[in-house]
Amino acid sequence: MRENASKRAKPVPPRRGVVHSGLTVGRANQGATSEGRAVVAVGVEMIWSYPWRFNRLAREWRELARPVPSTGRLHPLPQNASMAVPFRYHPVSPANRKIAVYIHAFWVPEMLDDIERALENIPFPFDLYFTTDTLSKLDHISARFGGAMAIITKNIGRDIYPKLYAMGHLHDGYDYVLHIHTKKSQHRDQLKDWRQFLWDHLLGSPEIVCSIIDIFEQCPDVGMVAPQHLRFIRAFVRGDEEFKEIAAPLARKFGVDVGKLTEIDFPSGSMFWARPKALEPLLRLHLNPSDFPEEKGQIAGTIAHAIERLFFVSCEAAGFKWVKIAVPKWHSVKVQIQSVSDPAIVKSFVSRRNVSLLTRDCLFRKAQARSQTANHLDALYDDS
Repeated sequence: MRENASKRAKPVPPRRGVVHSGLTVGRANQGATSEGRAVVAVGVEMIWSYPWRFNRLAREWRELARPVPSTGRLHPLPQNASMAVPFRYHPVSPANRKIAVYIHAFWVPEMLDDIERALENIPFPFDLYFTTDTLSKLDHISARFGGAMAIITKNIGRDIYPKLYAMGHLHDGYDYVLHIHTKKSQHRDQLKDWRQFLWDHLLGSPEIVCSIIDIFEQCPDVGMVAPQHLRFIRAFVRGDEEFKEIAAPLARKFGVDVGKLTEIDFPSGSMFWARPKALEPLLRLHLNPSDFPEEKGQIAGTIAHAIERLFFVSCEAAGFKWVKIAVPKWHSVKVQIQSVSDPAIVKSFVSRRNVSLLTRDCLFRKAQARSQTANHLDALYDDS
């Protein structure tokens, strides 16, 4: 029997000319390339059995080598490209990372089941924080999530004031944070699935969450990861004069002249993963409830809407990049969605597809003269 088993286990001779997709692929010697073309450096591990993996990886590199496809079916945005999640490889679990989840739960108790199911998709330990606006809602949250910290805030500033300012001091000491809320957009039928769209992108499965965390792990210069926009929302992604008028005194605090912004992009719906340092310019505004207007069901034109449009600006002002992700099933137009089969694709996507909203014209002189560091922010706030 042992002899027969040995014969059955005899390895099949490898086929020639196929490279395993798990190899290390990346940019090498970029300075020596002509016309900015990438050189694929192959740390070659010859595993001949998986030609389809190599073909898929080669296809992804070809996609990255081309300009972002344009299409008249989509409203133009500064950043149309996004990475498909979940990734097609299994990221290594990060060690010793501190993660926090901040949820503004207005629609309670009806959304608690959805919250619980979504949180089960985070495969790492995390600290959980809730804000809500009544004692009755707080009791429901505490009964369901006994280990979470929950506080009551005024029903003001939508989810922006509760998460950024009522809990601003609770961002300290974390590596990565998730901001979500129990969004209901009842003023448009086209937005009835918007909250589910955003939640599916940010924590729709353990694999999606692992993919997002791996973006931060692979790219220390990435400060925010947000969903690509719901298609209906794209036409409303703009920074008009009303936004600039409201946002100007806020952005000036961290050295940005929003009047000089020629393009704007932001995590529509104000849900995202981030490094706390990317939010620091906004967190350090230390806004109070009195800075926000009384809640009247406004759909635009408030300080909360202005801050939503400053998230990526804050990220860049803190010295980071931002990227978008897409769950393909939610997007009818997929030509701008980059599939990802290797960590090198993540790094290359961030390098090649990065979009900057801030130009030197957008920065006040004292911001231009300083590096984008915590000391830089200290100086800006001290001088204001």
